[in-house]
Amino acid sequence: MSDLYGWTGKILRVDLSKGKITYIETRRYVPKFIGGLGVAAAIAWEEIGPEVGPFDPENLLMIMTGPLTGTLASGAGRIEVMGVAPQLYPPRFSRSGMGGHWGPELKYAGFDGIIIQGKAEKPVYLWINDGKVEILDASDIWGTGTYYTTRFLRKVHGRDARVISIGQAGENLSRIAILQTETENAAGQGGFGGVMGSKKLKAIAVRGTGGIKIARPSEFLDLCLSQSREGEEPCKIDSDPKWPADKPSYGTHYRTHKCGFCATTCINKVYMDVPGDSTPGSYTTEQMCYGYNLSGSARPLNAQIEARAITSDYGINGWEVSYGIIPWLQLCKQHGLIKEIDGIEIPAPKKPIEYLRDCAGYSSEFLVTLLRKIAFREDEIGDALAEGACYAADRLFGGKGKPLLDRIYPRRCGQVAHFAGHWG
Repeated sequence: MSDLYGWTGKILRVDLSKGKITYIETRRYVPKFIGGLGVAAAIAWEEIGPEVGPFDPENLLMIMTGPLTGTLASGAGRIEVMGVAPQLYPPRFSRSGMGGHWGPELKYAGFDGIIIQGKAEKPVYLWINDGKVEILDASDIWGTGTYYTTRFLRKVHGRDARVISIGQAGENLSRIAILQTETENAAGQGGFGGVMGSKKLKAIAVRGTGGIKIARPSEFLDLCLSQSREGEEPCKIDSDPKWPADKPSYGTHYRTHKCGFCATTCINKVYMDVPGDSTPGSYTTEQMCYGYNLSGSARPLNAQIEARAITSDYGINGWEVSYGIIPWLQLCKQHGLIKEIDGIEIPAPKKPIEYLRDCAGYSSEFLVTLLRKIAFREDEIGDALAEGACYAADRLFGGKGKPLLDRIYPRRCGQVAHFAGHWG
C-alpha cells in the first residue's frame, strides 16, 4: 500500500463476543469515501441493519481517524466516534468528535480506526501497542471513574500510553454517557459511552512509535506552517495569569496546553488542589467547566470545578445536564410537577422561564446529588434522567413535562450549540 499516503492501510476489527481480532484494508473504502467519517458511514451502511438498537451486540462502535490525523496539519488530532447513538430520539446512526492525543497515537500504532462489535462476557479493555492487540481483563477497574482508570492503565502500560475510557454512567448504559480521554477531551454527544458499556468494554489504551507516510513532505510542511501561522493569532486564548482579586487561585497553574497539532491553546489554566464545595477532598481540572459557568450556573468557582471534575469522572455529558436536564427540571418545578430531589429543593426563578438565561443558579450540593443519581441510576428519578432529557420526559410526571421540554430541545437531539462538523 505504498501509494496510500496519509493512511496506515489497516483498520482494526475486534469481535468481543468471540474474542477475535482481525483487520480490514483501508483501501476498501478510500479514496472513494472521505475521511474517517466517510469510511465509518460506508461500513455502517454495509453492516448495521435498521433493526439494530444502540445497545445490541450487533451495533458497531467505530472510532476513526482521517488521512491528516497525526500529521502536522492544524487540528489533526481529532477522531470520530460513530454507531447507532442511544442519546438521539429515536436512536439512529450518528457521530461525535473528540480531540486530544489519542487519535494520533492510534495512527502511530499502525491503525486508521477501530471497529468494535459484540459483547464480552466480563469487563475487558483493549491494549494496542505498535500493531500488537490484546483483549485484557478489566475486572479491577470496572466500577471506577475515568480518572482512576486512566491512572491505572498508565501505571500498568507506561505513562506514555493514551487512554479512552468510560465511567460509571457508561457502565450503567446511560444514554448520555461519554467516552473520555485523558482529563480534558471527550466524545460527548450521542451517548457512545453507553454503547461501550453495553459491550463490557471499559477502556482502550494505545501506544505507538510509528510514522505516517506523506506524498510530498516538503510541500506539505510548508502548507502546514503557513496555515498554522494564519490561524494561530485569531484563535489564541488569553493566558494572562491575572486572577480576580475576590477569588482565590487555589494554586492555579498557568500553561499553554492544546490538543494534538492544534493552533489554539484552549486549555491554558489548570486549577490544582481545589477544595470541594459540597464533597470532601480536592479536585484538579482544566479551564473549561462545561456549561456550569453559564446560564445561571453553579457558584462559587470551586463549585464549578468540582462539578466539572465529577461529571468527567462519572463519564456524563455535561452539556446535556446543564443545558437540558436542569432547565427542564426547573420548568417542571414551576409547573408543580416536582419540588425536590433527595430532600434538596430544585432551584427555580420566580418569573416564568422563557430562555436558558432565565434559569436560576443552583448549589453544588444539588448538582453533585443529581450527577450521582444519573451515574448510578438511583431510584426512579435517577434511572429516568440517565436516559437524557428527551427520554426522561416520556417516563416522568405522566408525560406532562414533554411540552415543557420542547421549549428547550425542539429537535430532540441533544445540545448542539458546540457542534462544529469536524472531520476525522
